[in-house]
Amino acid sequence: MNASLNPTQADILRRMFEQDGLRFSEINTAKLPTDQFSYHLRQLMKAKLIEKLPDETYRLTYLGKKQTIMLPSEGTKFIQQGFVAVLLIVSQQKEGQELFLAHQRNKVPNKGNIGFFGDKVRYGEDTEGAAKRALTLQAGLTGEPHLHSIWHLIDKIKDTVVEDKYFFIYGVTEFQGELQRVGITGENKWMTFQEMKDTGELFHEIENFIASTKSEGVTYHEQFTERESY
Repeated sequence: MNASLNPTQADILRRMFEQDGLRFSEINTAKLPTDQFSYHLRQLMKAKLIEKLPDETYRLTYLGKKQTIMLPSEGTKFIQQGFVAVLLIVSQQKEGQELFLAHQRNKVPNKGNIGFFGDKVRYGEDTEGAAKRALTLQAGLTGEPHLHSIWHLIDKIKDTVVEDKYFFIYGVTEFQGELQRVGITGENKWMTFQEMKDTGELFHEIENFIASTKSEGVTYHEQFTERESY
């Protein structure tokens, strides 16, 4: 199903969201011609948003309920939301210095920038599980991530939002395994924060992410960032 619906189909979903198990005439409150209304019902059934029961009533499928909850009370476009991801700050003490497992992206957007690796949280997955998966997938390591902060970051270029994202920042100080130098989105390398900063390619907010791992409890942050490019 596209991000935008036919107006009649949007009205059908909203009507069925009010009450489950409706008959054809109970859904067709606008009294559209039978063939026209049947067409829209078939399209929604083809998209697996509604289903017809043996008793000749219609109801929303699980997918239909999940989609319709994102449909506003007016209009035909589903509500968009930012993506959810984990970001891992893997660190260790060595010869009196704090080293971070820096990650230089080899993919767009932000190709060439240095920061930390992570991954999007998959549907039905908890964030700690996503952090453990990303640690192994991106660096070949295992360990126990600890949640330190949550960041809602909205990146804009002029008046256009180019990214809307929620990052769950996990720290990892105890880990096992042999470091995988190249992950799925870039190259991994142990660096001090100053070395990362001196590259001139540091991701914005990295310093604040690190600072959040030093505070007690789990903190929440929300901010807009004006960017020149993406």
